[in-house]
Amino acid sequence: MPSVAVQSGPTRLIVQARAWAPAAAALLDHLGVGPGWVCADLGCGPIGILDLLARRVGRHGTVVGVDRDLEALLAALTAVGRLPNVSLAPAEVTRTGLPRGEFDLVHARLVCQEAGPGRLLDEMIALVKPGGVVILEEPGPELWAIDPAPPGYQAIARRVAAAFLRRRSGIGPALPGQFRRRGLIGIECRQHRLRFRGGHPYATMPLFALAATRTRLLEAGLASVRDLARLAAGLVEASRSGKVWHHTFPLWQVSGRRRGGRRLSGPR
Repeated sequence: MPSVAVQSGPTRLIVQARAWAPAAAALLDHLGVGPGWVCADLGCGPIGILDLLARRVGRHGTVVGVDRDLEALLAALTAVGRLPNVSLAPAEVTRTGLPRGEFDLVHARLVCQEAGPGRLLDEMIALVKPGGVVILEEPGPELWAIDPAPPGYQAIARRVAAAFLRRRSGIGPALPGQFRRRGLIGIECRQHRLRFRGGHPYATMPLFALAATRTRLLEAGLASVRDLARLAAGLVEASRSGKVWHHTFPLWQVSGRRRGGRRLSGPR
């Protein structure tokens, strides 16, 4: 497996956060997040949307980042070092230990597969005050598309999706129903899919996904060592070539409010 294009955990998550930052920023502005808000970003990793929230809530607001990965939190300390309104808490996202019913907004992105959407959503609802906002961002079922695709990419991508990603790919479309069943109101849903050429930092994501699933693909007999080596080389080239287009998986942004209370501001 070529190592040159596979980023370390914190680096990959920072690249991912930067790629999705414009979509997250647009949603926060739409919801009217502003000065004085008390917010939490669960599963924030090395940055999440901590900086986006901090800029909007201002010096009279508060942002708490939660993650169980101490390496990621150490990276986050550097990332938010000049943001005095941000604090970090090492904890499980489904058992944060944060004060109940005191947050104006609680957010999580791409953590439902591991934490379980139901348990995570229950914790988020418990944290927000009446009228507070809950936001989940999770992928839809469409795969990452590469045009032109390296030889073997389509077949192996479909095998990965069928064998390992079925549960993950259904999370985004299922979220509005999860929100309704838990009594959230004002539910809104947006979808975003990024498009860029090779050379973009996020273009290495398919190679990282291949590295993460390589052992399981081999154990399940879904691909050979030769097939994966050839595909990895093709993905390295696709991640670098300005002639190759990448279309990411769709990201579902679902938001809703806890019943009761008063909203600080309405959608813009």
